[in-house]
Amino acid sequence: MNLVVVDADHTYEFVCKDTETALALLAPSGIIVWDDYVWNERNPECAGVTRCLNELARTKKVYQIDGTRLAIYCDRGSDGGADY
Repeated sequence: MNLVVVDADHTYEFVCKDTETALALLAPSGIIVWDDYVWNERNPECAGVTRCLNELARTKKVYQIDGTRLAIYCDRGSDGGADY
């Protein structure tokens, strides 16, 4: 898959499983976008998304898109891909 959007169950366990599946499906240089990344006290249902992606960010470059509640990851492919 060139693009995978993760926006479903917000519990930590389900977000981690959906993320694992998205990574397995992802083509070289593909992109994953997650909705509801930014947790705050007004949106406690999103805490699982934030926790999972913060953990993933320890090993992969996950970025928040400024001004949104979206996070993004781009597989750099075998040639290293673009410098994000």
